[in-house]
Amino acid sequence: MKLVERTSRPVSDNKYYIHTSAGGYNKCIKVEGNSVLPNCVGYAGGRAMEAWGLTNYDLPTCNAESWIVNNTKYAEGTVPKTGAIIVWAKGKVGVAADGAGHVAFVEKVNYNSDGSIKSIETSESGYKSSAYWWRKTYKPPYSLSGYTLQGFIYPPVEFEETIPAASSSTSTSTYTVVKGDTLSGIGKKLNVAWKDIASANNIKSPYIIKVGQVLTIPNSSSSSTTKVDTTAYIKINANGGVWCRKGIGFGYAKYKCIPNGTKCELLKKNAGTKNGYSWDKVKYNGVTVYLPNKWNIYM
Repeated sequence: MKLVERTSRPVSDNKYYIHTSAGGYNKCIKVEGNSVLPNCVGYAGGRAMEAWGLTNYDLPTCNAESWIVNNTKYAEGTVPKTGAIIVWAKGKVGVAADGAGHVAFVEKVNYNSDGSIKSIETSESGYKSSAYWWRKTYKPPYSLSGYTLQGFIYPPVEFEETIPAASSSTSTSTYTVVKGDTLSGIGKKLNVAWKDIASANNIKSPYIIKVGQVLTIPNSSSSSTTKVDTTAYIKINANGGVWCRKGIGFGYAKYKCIPNGTKCELLKKNAGTKNGYSWDKVKYNGVTVYLPNKWNIYM
């Protein structure tokens, strides 16, 4: 899915930036009349719903710095994604007296020729700001003066990103398969389409590869539009598996035993501390659960 970037401030009758009490889609505080603008939270929430194609507002409505803490539905991480919300804190999180933090919407991720991230482009607003709306570019580590980066809230849809393929003086290279490798994983690691790797090595469905197998890796000097998976994962590292629960701590009933070696999507690292353990928030078989991170390998 391709994101249509916002290049100008929203028009006054755009429902994504009008409060629900006045027939709009936004639940953040009203600032001017029935509009939630100018305000960073009202804008970021409205822009996210607009870009994600949603009308039922389910993002936080609190101060910006508490969005990561209060986000209960969407995945989070530290790697930028097109269509994500970037969150900064100011001072101590939850203490309004030392600042409310800031949020912005990531319209675009720009890449260097080697595939690393060069910068991100955001659209944003500020509480009662005379500028009302603006675009801004941030380079890694995405610093905002006086603020601390907390991370990104990811969209529920995957937007296309244009990533330059790494250049090479030869047309092909080789890669030796190690334990845990898959064609898609190798492709992401080397920035080469996995189907191109399969084709170059005459690997047919079900696309099985073996440890020690030497693969020919085709290279490309041109840019290609790919869907990039920047999702964080963990792998269970416990012989008998690990019991997960629907909440943080052993006070919650056991839900499922996740087998050793299982790969799960990491929604939030160190989501809380209980019973002497730090607990991670993960997705297992489509269900959001929690488990002690003592047995997790971060991927």
